[in-house]
This record gives sequence, C-alpha cells and structure tokens, in this order.
Amino acid sequence: MRRLLVIFALFSLFGIAASAQYVSDWNPDADGDNTIGVNDLLALLSVFEETDSDDDGVYNSQSSEYAADWNPDADGDNSITVTDLLGLLSVFEETDSDNDGIFDSQDDCVGTVDVCGVCNGPGPTILIEGSLVCPVYGCTDNAASNFSATANTDDGTCAYGPAQCGGQSTVTYDGYTYNLVGIGNQCWFKENLRNDNYRNGDAIPGDLDNDQWASATSGSQAVYGNNPSNLATYGRLYNWYAVNDVRGLCPNEFHVPSDEELSNLMIYNEGYEIAGATLKSSPTDIPPWDGTNSSGFSSLPGGLRYNTGNYSYGGTHGFFWSSSIDESDRAWIRILYSGTSYVNRYFQNLSVGVTVRCIRDTLALSVPIHGCTIIGACNYSPLADMNDGSCLIPDYCDFCEGDGIVFGDPDDDGVCAEDEVFGCTDNNATNFNPAATEEDGTCAYGPAQCGGASTVTFDGYTYNLVAIGNQCWFKENLRSDHYRNGDEIPGGLDDTQWSSTTSGATVVYGDGISQVVSGSADYIQNLALYGRLYNWHALNDARDLCPAGYHVPTAEEWVILADFLGPLTGGLTMKSSPTDTPAWNGTNSSGFSGLPGGYRSGVNGYFINEGETGDWWSSSSDGANNAWSRSLSSYSGSIFTGYSSLRDGHSVRCVKD
Repeated sequence: MRRLLVIFALFSLFGIAASAQYVSDWNPDADGDNTIGVNDLLALLSVFEETDSDDDGVYNSQSSEYAADWNPDADGDNSITVTDLLGLLSVFEETDSDNDGIFDSQDDCVGTVDVCGVCNGPGPTILIEGSLVCPVYGCTDNAASNFSATANTDDGTCAYGPAQCGGQSTVTYDGYTYNLVGIGNQCWFKENLRNDNYRNGDAIPGDLDNDQWASATSGSQAVYGNNPSNLATYGRLYNWYAVNDVRGLCPNEFHVPSDEELSNLMIYNEGYEIAGATLKSSPTDIPPWDGTNSSGFSSLPGGLRYNTGNYSYGGTHGFFWSSSIDESDRAWIRILYSGTSYVNRYFQNLSVGVTVRCIRDTLALSVPIHGCTIIGACNYSPLADMNDGSCLIPDYCDFCEGDGIVFGDPDDDGVCAEDEVFGCTDNNATNFNPAATEEDGTCAYGPAQCGGASTVTFDGYTYNLVAIGNQCWFKENLRSDHYRNGDEIPGGLDDTQWSSTTSGATVVYGDGISQVVSGSADYIQNLALYGRLYNWHALNDARDLCPAGYHVPTAEEWVILADFLGPLTGGLTMKSSPTDTPAWNGTNSSGFSGLPGGYRSGVNGYFINEGETGDWWSSSSDGANNAWSRSLSSYSGSIFTGYSSLRDGHSVRCVKD
C-alpha cells in the first residue's frame, strides 16, 4: 500500500487525482536545486514514515523486489513528467487501463460508467411510452407486499406475505408451520407457540405434576389440562423461565415480545378499551371466540396453569407473556376476556404457565413497507417508508374516496354533504325553507297553516283542507267509520239503541228504519253530500276520531273561528254558495263550505233538519249530559252556539293540531 501512496503523491504533484491523506505543505523540491530528482523522491519517504538508509532506492521496510536502479526520468528528457510517473506503474505491477488516474486494482470501473450508472453498461434499454429509459430493478407486481411503484424491471424479489414479515406468510419451527400476520409495523405469529424444544434443539421439560411444576425454577411447558385437543387449539403453556432462557423460545429472527411491544400492539388496535374485540377470533373463525378479529391476530382463550400446578380460565381468558420483568420480579402479561373488548395489562408470578406469541425482530425487517407517505392524505401510513402511489387526497369536504375527485359533495353544489340542509327550496311553496341547500321533495303548495298540505287522506278518503285565520280545517265533513287505530265505529243502531248508548256510534242521515222528520231519506246521497253523523261519545273516544295531526275542535277553537269571521255574519261566509257543488245559500268566502246535513236526535233517534241546518260537534262538554256545538241555518247568516245531548248525532269537522 505504501507503494501506491508514493505514486498518488506524485500524481498530486502533477495534477493527477490523489488521496486527501497527503501532507498539504510538503515541498517536492526537497534539496532546493530547482529540479525534482531522485533525492527529492527519496526525501518524500519521510512523509510516509519511511527511510532508505543505504540510498539504494528501496524502503527499509520493503523487500528487494523494488528496482534499485529505477530511473525516474524514464523518457530521458531530463525532466520528470506525467509520462515518467505513469511509467512508474509497471514497477509496482499496476496499470491504469482507462487512463482515469486510478489504478485498475483500485478503480470501481475500469472503463466507462453509462448514464444508468452501470460500468461499461448498455445505457437505457427499457422502452416506456416510446422512450428508452434506464432499468429500475424491484418487484413490479402490485399484488406483492414489496411492490415498487418506481421499478420497471422485475428482479424476482416479489413477496406476498405481510410486508412487516419481510414478505413471508408462514414460518416453520420445530416441525410445525405457523401463519404470520402484520399489525402496525409488527409481524406476529398468528397462532400460539406449541414447540417443546428450545431454538437450539434442547428439550423443554414437560409432563410435570403439580408439585414439580410449583417447584420449578427453570423453563417448563405444559398442555392445558393435559388434553391433546387443547394443544391443537391453544398451543402450549410456558412458565416465564422458559421465556427468558438464553437458548431461545422463538425461532431465529423472532422473539417473545417485550412489554413495550405488547403495548404498541394495543395502540395499533385502538387502545386497551377496544383492542380485545379486534384481537380475539370471531364467532365464524375456526377455532372461534367472541371478537371481530379485524386485526387478524386470532387470539383464543387458552387459560393458564397456576404456580400451584392447577389449570384455570380455559375457554374464557387468553393470557400472553411478555419478556419484561416488573420491579417486583414478576413479569408483565396481557389478558383478554370473554364478553368484553377490554385488555388488561397485569404482572404475573414467574412460575405461572401462559401462552406465548412470537414477534419478528425489528432488524430482520428488510423488505420496505409500501404505502402512502404523504401526510394529510386519507390513507397516509406512518409505517410506510416507500410511497406506492396509492395516496388518496381528500376533497374540499375532507371526504376520502378518490384522488382529486369530489365525493363529499356528490351533487357538486359547493356544499359538503355533511353541511347540507334538507328542505323545500322553492320559494313559491308554502313550506319554503330559505336555509335549505338541498331539495328533499317536501315542497307543498297548500295553505301554510296546513303545513303546505292541501289534502289529507284518512280511512280511504281524501279530504280537502282550508286555512281560516291561523287555523287549518277540513273543508268537508268527516265520513270515516273507523277510529284512527282502525277499530270500527259501531253503526246501524235503531232508534232505541241510538237513544240509549253511552259508547261511540255513527250513522248516515236517513239510514235504516228510523223516521226522517225532514229532508231526504236517500242515505247514499246524504253520505256523499254530508258525510256521517256521530254521537259525542265517538269523538270523546281515546282511539280518536280524526287522523293523526288533527282533532275534533274544542269550544274555544270554534270561538276563535267565529271571532275571526264575525259571529253575526260569519255564518254566511261559512256556508257554501249557490254556485258551489254541493250548494247552499252562503257566500263561502271563508272556504269552509258548510252544508245543511241535519242531525239525529238523541232522544228518539229521528233524523231532523237536513237541508235546513248544519250542526257540528265540539270536543268540550259541560261535565254532565251535554256538549257544546255550533250550527248554521238556512234562515240566518249568524254562527249559533248551543248545547246538545251527548247522544245527538252531529257532523264533525277536524282541525289541525
């Protein structure tokens, strides 16, 4: 090596590349004769702590293989130039074939490095979109865990297990093959350990009775309840001495997790309150437990063996050792329970036997973790160390469904879906909502007092509505023969039954064999014109006579109507006009469309006054045998208030709640 240093020093003198280790203030003309000769070169030896005691041109530390008669002026031109120094290479059996100032034995590339960084390479050879580019080697299968989005030439390294597991999906150890699962940046056995040998092949003592187990201070293993079926389901139970044995409980590149690594596992599974559900096998897994197993960890309730030797909690609790000791010389474990998602961090006696899961050594993770590395992306992965081109950028609504595509505003109206206010956006509708940003199809064009509705359908019939003042009324008399809940209202009562009943009843004017004192006995026509007549017990029934959102008006609500229209002339505005169909002798300017439907007497059951008066119930009684009613007459424009027997049959108009 010292031979090379001399030459590099000379190269430096003549502008040829040399190592930085040479003394920067060295004077090449050591003897000051203004000529660089052999004496000067020999003086150079001192720079490298070399001497030539006999002035024969050979370092004292070197053998006689060096040419004592070497002439530094190889070309005989009486000056030492680059040509002379290059000639010196042959003395040391060195060459510089590519004339780059670096000995071939030291040159990384004897020749030319192409634009792709390959020595004497062919240059770009991969054709992409009509252009030749340099090969980039890696896994090009995007289904592989180590897929490289930048590679254009597959190098045969594709791996299909979890990236955290170096692409492996299984590990075979002590004659059994374990499945692997990647969780967070960790690689775990997907099953409990079941080997009965240490890593070096030494047997782990087993088949210990309770006394032997209790007294053991070295590694031991057991199968829950000594039942071989439990070995197949839960693996083996190990005391902590086996976990801590230098011979190794887990296979190469794996180890028993530390307390910190188990804590990180809980963090990757949403914390101790939630992790139990995600770590436990699901009811549809084989074997099953009561979790969701969304993590793939597939935990099972393997139970434990107490330090007394007894077995407990099999089928209800899952225990896992850590390799970490607490301050009281007990070791940390994790406990999962049936019926809860909670995970308990607890310390346990070293002689207790619980299950073990192996975790991969961090340093063994040689395959990069591919994923989205852009902070702020919907699928940003803090574990990824190589971007795979999968980043999903949230839209302006912070909604994540695609790169640069607005999904949070599906109707593209500039309002995020979560901020939309649904309602009627038509300002011509009676229920127009100026705050609404999204039409919900509820626009109504009936009276505002009726919530925009112009009709109500009840018991198979559609009633028109009318707004009077701030009230919303049926524009027709009720004709339903059922209560709101669907129960039938009794009808067809003869005179005796009608005049004696104390429960709800209905009838059509002229129906049956009862006497019609005045008006038409055509009950079919009367039903179409006037609707039905009801006794007061029907409208007082808890099953309700009017549809949902409506009720029989109180006496006070009739007063409000009369006051709004005027009690002396309001009757005229409430009666249908001669041009209406059906007609009466009012103006109907209110839209109430009152008609002279008559009534049925509660005294004798007779039908009276069809064509002359219209009579309507209120829901207000006098607390005895009568209730308030309102009447309109062919002979007056007033609104009459009166008492009626609870057994009388009157028309009913419903009013909106």
